[in-house]
Amino acid sequence: MGCRSRRNTSPSYYGRNVARHAERRYLKEQKTKQERLNDLRVAVSSICGHYFIQAIRQRFGASEEQANKVAATVDTVSLWFKEMTEINGKDLAMATLKGMIEDVQPENFWVPEVKDKNLEELNAMKDSAELTARIYCRAMQSVLGYDKETMEKVFKAAKQLYRESIAKKSEETGENGEKAEV
Repeated sequence: MGCRSRRNTSPSYYGRNVARHAERRYLKEQKTKQERLNDLRVAVSSICGHYFIQAIRQRFGASEEQANKVAATVDTVSLWFKEMTEINGKDLAMATLKGMIEDVQPENFWVPEVKDKNLEELNAMKDSAELTARIYCRAMQSVLGYDKETMEKVFKAAKQLYRESIAKKSEETGENGEKAEV
């Protein structure tokens, strides 16, 4: 019997362990990586949208009817963007949306602050926040007639409301996440 050369340099049990670890990660969260990123995108867009509506209501005196019209327009623009993405691709759809709001789009977009996120998750959050901001810009432009200066104020107010909310929550729970005694 001759000496049989080994084809792989990794041990025979290596593949089984990797598979087991992947299975444990999946079973722990019951979600794939793509599903977790999609959930993160939805969460970021919901947070941004909530604070945009809250900002125009509280800081800019928009009525409930106007806020509802903005929300309905956001839904319409979102559906339009989804259809454009399916037909022409995301890059062309984003370029078209940028062209629609070019004269009122603020310079900086607002992304909710998070800790312990990897680069892929941070990029997904940034993309989601950017798209949400552009859609809300289009809605506020068409419903409320806001210009660039007002849009920048809305973005700053939304960011400030978010930070106030986080500060209030951290005061209520304390630094370590436990309820503080009053």
